[in-house]
Amino acid sequence: MQVKPGIKFIFFALLAVILIEGSLQLIGLAFKSSSRLPNKISVNKQKEKRVLCVGDSFTKGVGAPPGRGYPEQLETILNQKSREKFRVFNLGVSGYNSSEILRVLNQHIELLDPQVVVFCGGINDCWSPRHAAEAGDRVSERLRDLLSRLKLFRFGLIVKERLRTVLRPLPKGGGDEGEDKEPEEALALARRLKCDRRYKESLDILLGRLEYDPKNPLVQAEIEDTLIRQNRVVLSLKTYKQIRDRFPRLDFGWKGVSETQRRIAGFFWKNEDYNRAREYYLKARKSDPASLPDQQARLVHSPDRFLLRNLKKMAEKCQEQKALLVLTSYPTQISPSLVEFARKHDLSLVDLRPVFKEELKTSPYLSLFVSETDLHCTQQGYRIMAENIAAKIVSTLSIPGLPGQQ
Repeated sequence: MQVKPGIKFIFFALLAVILIEGSLQLIGLAFKSSSRLPNKISVNKQKEKRVLCVGDSFTKGVGAPPGRGYPEQLETILNQKSREKFRVFNLGVSGYNSSEILRVLNQHIELLDPQVVVFCGGINDCWSPRHAAEAGDRVSERLRDLLSRLKLFRFGLIVKERLRTVLRPLPKGGGDEGEDKEPEEALALARRLKCDRRYKESLDILLGRLEYDPKNPLVQAEIEDTLIRQNRVVLSLKTYKQIRDRFPRLDFGWKGVSETQRRIAGFFWKNEDYNRAREYYLKARKSDPASLPDQQARLVHSPDRFLLRNLKKMAEKCQEQKALLVLTSYPTQISPSLVEFARKHDLSLVDLRPVFKEELKTSPYLSLFVSETDLHCTQQGYRIMAENIAAKIVSTLSIPGLPGQQ
């Protein structure tokens, strides 16, 4: 039976897509292999006390040499300070939110039967897309989450955005005689200025054209692209606000304000200024409610509700296993929900902020943190985390120390 050329082409095209996607996934797995948890862990329940450290990149030890995160140093300190034999398990995975951390805990707590569980996490709850599949059962949300895992899909989005901003066509000339060609000439001039990085002059021309033709999609697109290339969010916000106030019935100005406010909010999230981030997300929703999906809007109104829900489940699981749950803040940030939850349920809490603040009075900043913008700890910073967590564990469990130790 002869196979039609069209079917053969479709078959080989699908095969090529599968092979490319598989190759990209394998490459991704190779880069992530260092973050994977061991499949099998051997324990000696009779001769050692076990501590499970669950969390995200701060637990994994990002910023320090391999094996120098706080869990590994915690094991050394506990064994130095106590007559008991301790074994500490590092179950941290970079990028995990509190739901995924809870899943890791559930997978290991019965096997390892720990006396102590240390939790340091929650920061990734603010932007992690995995919550969408948990909080809503809509097919569209699940499909979007599935597509976001495909490397080719994400690559296609990057190419689409690049083509959209770089290869926008100019209006076709050659119309009827007497047709006004000024808009085309203005766009061409604005583009030349933009290519020469003379953004202010380009923007002035485009805003002038917008006065004559506010609904022209090409003019709007060029304004958007010019502001993106200039990469000055304050100027972008000011410009879109001017357009919004000048043309209050024009969606372009409102959406531009909303998108820029979301970019500013993302910047504050990244720098752990959550109050300012929440403020700008709410402003963005007010500027253009349709620009924020329902799921993201729920996160804006209550970004800590996932953390509270998962902390409750962790506490219940630890109580069931008769394990001490120790909650730990980040070196420079603590969630008010974490504090309230620890107080309400009488749980052990290690607040590292005052410790690091005091340490920075005598130690250089870069001796404790990776950089001014990356707040992951160095080996010395993780050492401070380990010392304070160890002190909390020893005092809470009333573990006898070595002779000569307080």
